[in-house]
Amino acid sequence: MSALVILVSVALASNTRPVAAGMEVPNAIVKQHNAYVLCQDANFDIQRVTDKRSFIAEVEKAITACSDQKSVLSQEAEKTLLSTAEYADPAKRRLALCEAFDSYDEMRRAMALGTKTYKVTCR
Repeated sequence: MSALVILVSVALASNTRPVAAGMEVPNAIVKQHNAYVLCQDANFDIQRVTDKRSFIAEVEKAITACSDQKSVLSQEAEKTLLSTAEYADPAKRRLALCEAFDSYDEMRRAMALGTKTYKVTCR
């Protein structure tokens, strides 16, 4: 078993996941996920980042600035997933939405902290 597979297995069993492993976003809602990413990018000023503290502050500022759009995009994504047979199960749909939006927030936070893993909030 390769070291990466072991790392991923251990991380998935815990409440963290390697940042390099990314997250799963269903193809059906990539449009909404990408719009959320662009919102955060537009509200993140790299010129203000001078150290870890300012990096964390910029990430939190971007997440906060996009909270309303996240809600709208998440609702839109849920409607899209409702129209697909694969996501008829509410639990599977909630997990997909959590991955696409909440996991993205956690991944950005992890990058600001300089960690190799991010907190898994989707179960």
